[in-house]
Amino acid sequence: MKTTIQERKNRAAETLFLDVMCPIKKATGYLERIEKNEQVADLIWNEFQTTRIPCSRKQLMLLSEEERKTIIKNHVKEWGAAVGLPSIENLVKLCDTWGCDITSVYNKTLTPLQIKKMLQMYVIGQDNYCEQLALAFYLYKDRLELDEYESRNAMRDSLFVLGPSGSGKTYAIQMLCQLFNAPMLLVHCNSLVQEGIVGNNFNNIFTKFYVNNNQDEEIIKRAVVVFDEFDKLLLNGHFNERIMSEMLNIIDDKGEVTFDEQFSAFGSVKKITVPTNKMLFIFTGVCEGLEDVTRRRLNVGGLGYATEAAKAAGSDWVEHVTPRDLEEIGFMPEIIGRIQTVTHTVNLTEEKLVATLDSELSSPLTPFTRKLAKHGIQLKISESGKKAIAAVSYKNQLGVRGMKSVLYTVLRGELPHLLSEENKRERVLNINEAYVAKTLNLSL
Repeated sequence: MKTTIQERKNRAAETLFLDVMCPIKKATGYLERIEKNEQVADLIWNEFQTTRIPCSRKQLMLLSEEERKTIIKNHVKEWGAAVGLPSIENLVKLCDTWGCDITSVYNKTLTPLQIKKMLQMYVIGQDNYCEQLALAFYLYKDRLELDEYESRNAMRDSLFVLGPSGSGKTYAIQMLCQLFNAPMLLVHCNSLVQEGIVGNNFNNIFTKFYVNNNQDEEIIKRAVVVFDEFDKLLLNGHFNERIMSEMLNIIDDKGEVTFDEQFSAFGSVKKITVPTNKMLFIFTGVCEGLEDVTRRRLNVGGLGYATEAAKAAGSDWVEHVTPRDLEEIGFMPEIIGRIQTVTHTVNLTEEKLVATLDSELSSPLTPFTRKLAKHGIQLKISESGKKAIAAVSYKNQLGVRGMKSVLYTVLRGELPHLLSEENKRERVLNINEAYVAKTLNLSL
């Protein structure tokens, strides 16, 4: 299909925008010529992708981090004045290409829908979750601009994210924190113990986080705290009340957290107390038993007349989860009362898993293609090969994360030979459905 002049111009504009070392005058000159000569767009694409951007990368890597950020920020500003505001997609690609965060190069406030669009470039097929997370992150960023008093009364949105393992619950948060340079603290609730017991308690968790961030209290104050596998704190339907009391003191609107300034095996150390009103709290979990409770309330599959919600729910029961359902499986009302939104991720279909493999920014293929490229090997996977890999992941409910394991298993037999120093010749490794079936012992 022949591309239009506007499509060629958009493609060239994206390529030129990503090359921060290209003078703006030269870039605008190219864009003007595209409207007169359709060959120019392809010329730009080839030249900049194969020559200009790698050359710019080498130049920038010789500079300090602050110098790189200044150059990229000026480039975005000049581009906006000469060409127009860059698209959200191009901004994300710019940050991904040069390893910088949005806030350091773009000083305009992004809306919740713009943040959602950013997330969707990394997380495929989780539109509802992306929208809720984007709103929570927008309100979090807004609170950071307020003083201590105002922030205590500002809107906030703590999330409880339900969903299967490997569906992108934590990955989406990591990507947002990376894009916006937000400090993320991951609390593994499956190993959490109460204060006074040796192990992974809140004091040790925050002390480690504080030390790893150069003992900067301001960084701690703006942390995005993720309570991963939060449902693992349930034991026989009951919470550890000591841990819950400690958590309540942290997540409360006027909460605070107290921890040691440093680790010490000798005597007492100075205590640090930090307010938590500017933090963003996100809880994740699978929550076994929640489906039965929700379906029972909706009367799904029950005798008699089912509710309208039940009829609409079908397999989408998770969309109808209420705070009361969470309390019924054992969560403390005091905790649930401080969570504003319950959202969810879903198991991706085979088609969505294939789309993830094709993703420009978050494909599970990327680590393999980059590693093999360093050894002069081009990895090519046919559509049938992608579908076969997606089918294995879907059948075994492995999610996107699990596809990396599937890919590694597919390539494992070849990797020792491909990555050996003796193998210097350039080559192409083609993966199709038959190759996947052979390596995974599948029947076609």
